Amino acid sequence: MKERTTNENNGMVCPRLCAADRFYKFGFCGAPVNPVIASVMVHPGEEPVISGSRGSGTIFFAGCNLCCVFCQNHDISQSCNGNEVTPSELADVFLRLEMQAVHNINLVTPDHFVPQIAEAIR
Repeated sequence: MKERTTNENNGMVCPRLCAADRFYKFGFCGAPVNPVIASVMVHPGEEPVISGSRGSGTIFFAGCNLCCVFCQNHDISQSCNGNEVTPSELADVFLRLEMQAVHNINLVTPDHFVPQIAEAIR
């Protein structure tokens, strides 16, 4: 059985208010209850003020609650392909990036996982 997060009705964190309890079924975003990470990397290509000299610790989340037609991350955001992680495992990803001395943690398309991200930060 999957680890439950603190916010059981995750479908209320997006502007579509699909009200899906993603523990049981996917919402409009196509995501399960736990975060799905498409990619984790040290990204030196952001604006210099963000990436600095050591890069930005970028986590690309899969799925999206908006599905914009002109999304630059279409391949990632409009599918839900990646590795599903628990909030505890997501916290470990944050710490691994921090150990690489990145200037920040950059969350890309995180909105549909806000409760789980907050839990990971705690």
